[in-house]
Amino acid sequence: RELLDREQRNARKEKSLEADESAPLGEKPAGGGAGRFKSGQVGYEISAEELASLVKEIEAESKRDNTIYLLDMLTAILASEKSPAILSRLFGLWETVLDSLITQGKWTALDSVLGLLHVTAEVRPDLGDDQKKQLTAILDSLARPERMKMIEICLNKTHNAPTEGLPAVLLSLTPAAVPVLCTLLANLEAPAHQAIVAEALETLAKDQPDPLLRGLSDRRPRYVKNLLTILLKWNNPRFVDAIEKLVRYPDIQVRKEVVRAIGIYRPNGNGVKLVAFLNDTEESVRSTALKLLMTGQYQAPYAAWSPLVSADTFIARPHSEKRAVFFAMRATSGDEVIPFFESLLTEWSWTNRKKKEELATLAAETLGKLPSPAALTALELGQKKGGAAVRQACASALALAQRQQQLKQVAS
Repeated sequence: RELLDREQRNARKEKSLEADESAPLGEKPAGGGAGRFKSGQVGYEISAEELASLVKEIEAESKRDNTIYLLDMLTAILASEKSPAILSRLFGLWETVLDSLITQGKWTALDSVLGLLHVTAEVRPDLGDDQKKQLTAILDSLARPERMKMIEICLNKTHNAPTEGLPAVLLSLTPAAVPVLCTLLANLEAPAHQAIVAEALETLAKDQPDPLLRGLSDRRPRYVKNLLTILLKWNNPRFVDAIEKLVRYPDIQVRKEVVRAIGIYRPNGNGVKLVAFLNDTEESVRSTALKLLMTGQYQAPYAAWSPLVSADTFIARPHSEKRAVFFAMRATSGDEVIPFFESLLTEWSWTNRKKKEELATLAAETLGKLPSPAALTALELGQKKGGAAVRQACASALALAQRQQQLKQVAS
């Protein structure tokens, strides 16, 4: 259309000049001769059906994705160009293409470009050494800190932006990109975006977890929780030492995750580290640790429990928690705790009497549910020397212990 319009304008101009030159002086037309050539020239004669088809094609072209169109052009040049100088300029242009696609968040197109560049050396074995070095540099450039910063800015700008293609882009990186991916994970704001990067790290960092372990000392809770999630998925007990160092991490949820990790990596054995969590200021963290200690799979000497149960503040803890502590003590220390329980059963106190009687009745209940000859002896002593409430608790505990023994005999 533009070509035809231009030719018609030129033709009208030429006819007008000819008419002006041939007209007698004083008779030259004032308005030029364009009006006499309105029919113009015909470039192509087409039918109405052909015109309708052309209109549709023009509309389709106007709606096409220009980014894909340009990438197709660049791909065609990459596949066919022979000039080393032009190829070098083209590789320089691909660097700009990567930046543009990242800035716009066009992850699927970026993945396609990276896939194309990865196979370029196979498709074009005639590339010179300089072009091969340029190609390698482009592929490695995605892991540069400035490129990761561009990804971070794009994702944080729009939390609900489409992320289709982003997982494939991140997984195309090499393990050398793990440190910059950790930085990206730490700086992202949306949980959905964090999950994508964490998934990539789970794959890429498996054989070099040191950047993740160093990240556990970070003061951003959401980042540390993501790192713990990755470490737990790897299920490698050698990480537990680094995880246990977070026993006093400021964030409650992180401390709960640490307890959960200890339960997974160390389902039995020494429970002293878990006992340390019972001084936590958050009751839910203490409860999580107690549930593990009550399983009977851990051992902890009475010396580890003594500072806790001897403190003046212990008596003010919730009833359910004190009960759980006594059961955990019995489960982890065995008969080593019986002297402590026996002292509670036989103590006569005129200060905080109700609270101390509560501790004594809990001690009696614990001994009755986990009986041993030494435990039964302590209960019998408490039944003789304790106060009224304690004697009743000891009697109930002895009855419970006897029923348990009878059931065992019947079962055997």
